[in-house]
Amino acid sequence: MSLLWWMLLPVGSIWVYSRLWRRWTDGKLSYRIQIPSETSWEGDSLTVEMELENHSWLPLPWVAVEQPLPPVLRSKGRDSERLRWATYLLPRQRVKAGFRVTCVRRGFYHWEPARLETSDGIGLEERLYQLDPGCSVLVRPRPLEEAELISELREILGEKVIHRWYQEDPSRLSGVRPWQEGDPFRWIHWAASARSDEWLVKQFETTSHTTIHLLLNFQFFELHRIGADSRMIDFSCRLAANLFRQAEGMGLSYGLESNASWQGVGGMSVPPGNSPVHLDWTEEALGRLRPTAAESFSHLLDRLSGRLDPGAQLLVITGYWDRRIAAGLERLRGEGHPLTLFLLDEPGREWDLFGLPQDVIRIPVPLPVGEQKEVPA
Repeated sequence: MSLLWWMLLPVGSIWVYSRLWRRWTDGKLSYRIQIPSETSWEGDSLTVEMELENHSWLPLPWVAVEQPLPPVLRSKGRDSERLRWATYLLPRQRVKAGFRVTCVRRGFYHWEPARLETSDGIGLEERLYQLDPGCSVLVRPRPLEEAELISELREILGEKVIHRWYQEDPSRLSGVRPWQEGDPFRWIHWAASARSDEWLVKQFETTSHTTIHLLLNFQFFELHRIGADSRMIDFSCRLAANLFRQAEGMGLSYGLESNASWQGVGGMSVPPGNSPVHLDWTEEALGRLRPTAAESFSHLLDRLSGRLDPGAQLLVITGYWDRRIAAGLERLRGEGHPLTLFLLDEPGREWDLFGLPQDVIRIPVPLPVGEQKEVPA
């Protein structure tokens, strides 16, 4: 009889331990992710730290973590879309592990919940958790390098065009001159024109203060919610980042207007400025833009009509064009805003600008490595 009791004692002890382990460890496991606080751009590598902490007085002999990665990050392991980690935790113990990941594209994403499995080490009790790491990651677009720019784009971004950005100041009238195509009708000097045989417009003194509004279009179809071209969107954000840095170097005031979706209401708007932190704000805004359009580009142009600073320079980046966009830009140009249009181009594509007079730069968007596209004869 005593032998039977000695045989039942370890079995009972194991059973009691498993019952206690389940009760005392339930909900006592915390999990979080720490990412570097410094700014990250496309192509950067960073170390992601996973932290597990056991808040109970019993051990966790086995803990397995499976963490999906946001779309902007990839690891070098076999499964590049998730991180896996297996460890154990003693009572009241905290452990950390670092993983090296690469920022493969720009974007702003929250981390998805991780799948955690724990066991009592005997096999009688196992627990499964879905824990939210409670963090997010922001990857900014890497500005286009000088070697990636076409010659025409290098010229418009270089020192040669600084003189083009000297604007006329409507508050400093210096005289009149003959009307030229492209002059706003609101600048016509009616009294002087009535005394002469030709149309005369007001001549203003120039000023070096220039405000640049970069208009970024994420619409690619007539119905803007149908879809988008993520390759063109990422390229346009890299181009925009380059333009912002050029404006920063010239000491100009610059801002961003876009019809893209983000974690806010309506399109993205960054008011013009040139403070030391303004470049950081605009680059962060480019990283937060989602690859979808919140409204049509023509609606954005309608909202900007009559709201921009006099003589503000417009830089428009778009991979889509229609008559409503042409009419909206013509209206802004008629309000006295010089306009430069950057058309994101593809081989064999034809553009009908509907007679809109402006500076147009066609920028070929590079295809992904290994992909070839036939050009129609």
